[in-house]
Amino acid sequence: MFLLFSALISIILTLIGKAIGFTFLTSIYALAVLVPSLAVTARRLHDTGRSAWWLLLGLIPFIGDFVLTIFAVLDSQTGPNAYGSNPKGDAYVSEKTNVWLIVILCIGALAILMAGISAWGFLSIMRNSQTPTSQNSSI
Repeated sequence: MFLLFSALISIILTLIGKAIGFTFLTSIYALAVLVPSLAVTARRLHDTGRSAWWLLLGLIPFIGDFVLTIFAVLDSQTGPNAYGSNPKGDAYVSEKTNVWLIVILCIGALAILMAGISAWGFLSIMRNSQTPTSQNSSI
């Protein structure tokens, strides 16, 4: 929920910043929620039985954020672990659920990557096809 509300606030601040011509509004907000974001992510890693040192994966471009996202959507460990008890109690979640979450995330990431590559290719084709008319009228 923290990530959802933070993303919504960032989008709203981006729109307001563009409207008033102050583009640093989102950057100021990002700095304000940096420490709480790290704390929430560390807690989520602890729920899955991982150390907060896994946060350092975020320093690896693209892959690190993707791996941290997978860790964040995995269900908590059942029962207590080295970092405390499960906040959801002792509810059991099958491993199939976690596997499906990872598969869906991978498919989504590939779809976004393919859309980005397609958009980049389309834009480069459009830029290359716009030739000046003076070159074409030399015949």
